[in-house]
This record gives sequence, structure tokens and C-alpha cells, in this order.
Amino acid sequence: MKHKALKAQRGLGILALLFWIALVGSVLVVAMRTLPIVNEYMSIQKAVVSSAREGDAAAIRRAFDKQSQVDYGTKFSSQLLDIKTSNGITTVEFEYQRTVPLAGPVSLLFDLKGKETAR
Repeated sequence: MKHKALKAQRGLGILALLFWIALVGSVLVVAMRTLPIVNEYMSIQKAVVSSAREGDAAAIRRAFDKQSQVDYGTKFSSQLLDIKTSNGITTVEFEYQRTVPLAGPVSLLFDLKGKETAR
């Protein structure tokens, strides 16, 4: 009697396929929830950089509000900016938190900070 060599199994099993689909799906959900926060942070940072050269605190706040109305629509306002002037150097800082719900009781907390110095 001849024994034929058993062929090795090729391909991906159904459980492995389901695992990879769940893993990729989870990563995509987190990425879709995270990207708007990153975009918002970059817009706020851009508005701070462009408005920091405006002069006094009131002018900086007005310039920030104008820039932020164009770029994004969040609840972050110029009143949350920390503006300090010392020896002709103006420093504009901001710090805030955003919580993004993922599923059920699971959420992501973002601590966002930025700083710009202008003369």
C-alpha cells in the first residue's frame, strides 16, 4: 500500500480571519475617533502661532478668534489662552482636555498643550 504524503494546509483559518478583522476594525475605530482631535489641535496651534505676533493680549485674543472661526468650530475660545508679556516677549500658551467616547464605558482622554513665543 502506498502512502501519499499529506498536503500541508494553506491559507488562513476562519478564526484567524475573524481575529484579524476584529483587530483591524478596532484600530480603524480608534483612528477615526482620534483624527478629528489631532486636526483640531493643529488648527488651534496654527491660530496661536499666527495671532501671537499681534501685540497686546486683547489684539491677540481678537486675532485668535478670527482665525479660529475660519479654521474650526469647537468650543475652544480665546478666553482659554494664557497670555504673558515680559521684557517685550509675548508668550501664548494653551492647555485643555478632550474626552472621546469609544464604546460603552471606554473612552480616550487627550491632554493637549501648546506654546508660542513672539517678540
